[in-house]
Amino acid sequence: MWIRTTIDGVRVRSLTIGRSPKMRYPTSMNPKNFQGFFHRHCAKISEAWPKLSDKDLQEIDGNLDLFLKKVTAFYQVPPEVVLKELDAVQRTIQEGIEGDFSIPLDPTE
Repeated sequence: MWIRTTIDGVRVRSLTIGRSPKMRYPTSMNPKNFQGFFHRHCAKISEAWPKLSDKDLQEIDGNLDLFLKKVTAFYQVPPEVVLKELDAVQRTIQEGIEGDFSIPLDPTE
């Protein structure tokens, strides 16, 4: 079952229990975009989520669903928060800002 919720004014759907359709991505990062982004900026992703080991990054290999699964398991945050953080990382890279990505995710934000 899906429930509708709002994150920063963006309507998203969250998985609760039961069988459901494929996850919708409320951000600009979708599986196709993530694959290219991952291969170009693997070092920045590793810096942003330091709990991901090199082995984890090799397993992910550009797969957004697997990335979300691993990050949500390590950091105990919903996938929507991870996608929001991933968009922030992407924006800082595009704008040429050197960011400190070592700040832990806060699910209450």
